[in-house]
Amino acid sequence: MAEKTTLRTTRYGFPNPEHPYYHVKLELETPLDSALTLKQVRGNGSRIRDFWMYNDGVSDRKNIWNPAQRCEIVVRLDWTNDSSNKIELDLEDSKGKFVTLESSSTAPKQGGYWDVNWKYYGSTVLTEEYGLHRTEEPVHLLLGLYADRLTDPESELRVVAIDPVSGKPEEVPCQVYGVSPWDKRKDEHCQPTTTVELAFMANISANSARVYLPSTETPKQQNHNTQRT
Repeated sequence: MAEKTTLRTTRYGFPNPEHPYYHVKLELETPLDSALTLKQVRGNGSRIRDFWMYNDGVSDRKNIWNPAQRCEIVVRLDWTNDSSNKIELDLEDSKGKFVTLESSSTAPKQGGYWDVNWKYYGSTVLTEEYGLHRTEEPVHLLLGLYADRLTDPESELRVVAIDPVSGKPEEVPCQVYGVSPWDKRKDEHCQPTTTVELAFMANISANSARVYLPSTETPKQQNHNTQRT
């Protein structure tokens, strides 16, 4: 029964090509005897939209855990070193009955979110497919950002590379240009947006992939040594 099923946190992870966000992995400790559909995920009380559900290691895009299979979920969570965290899952069984499963755990002492002052980030996964070591390869991105999350794009944007093995963050030189604000309409469908072009140099080993995090800091929090070109 779902009521007897317990949820266990098995791993804290840093951004990688498969799951390009800071995340936690959880699994059910006992097999299900009926399917459960995930309705909502919460991390430390806040709703989380980014997650991946698995049955016997196979991703399920319908967000369903199947009976008699190994049920796992990877949840985006911007965890910090040695922090206490709680994940809650609201699920519904085939009879329409709801159950909430939860797991509380403590993060490891290293590998966590690279800098809490830089609250927002997007993930860019760069993949090398031609067997060439890429050194200082130029990358250009076009980004649409919420206007209320930055006031000075040139000083409030930076790029951080995540080591695919250790998770160590490394800031890389970048340049912001082509800033274009848009605020002609604001409703539930449209929000003021600042579009920017972002350029940086990437280093990727042959036949591998690496995550880069274009990040924006909290506005007016500008005591840093951002590298620019």
